[in-house]
Amino acid sequence: MARFGGVPFDVSFPLARVAAFYSKQTQEGMMFEVEKFDGSSIVQSEKSNSNPQNKNSPDDESAEEFGGFKLVD
Repeated sequence: MARFGGVPFDVSFPLARVAAFYSKQTQEGMMFEVEKFDGSSIVQSEKSNSNPQNKNSPDDESAEEFGGFKLVD
């Protein structure tokens, strides 16, 4: 569970894509060892759910640097 604007939310994310997390409130965080991803373990449903129409958006390059996630402040 995480709080955004003081409101609690259930949060889920693919753990294999997390390199680090940080809490601005407590100024604490944790980093993980990053392993090279070869794509061989992608589940077929994840491959079929990709939307080719969104592949050329301007944020794609920065999102790829973080495994599909964007870094936000």
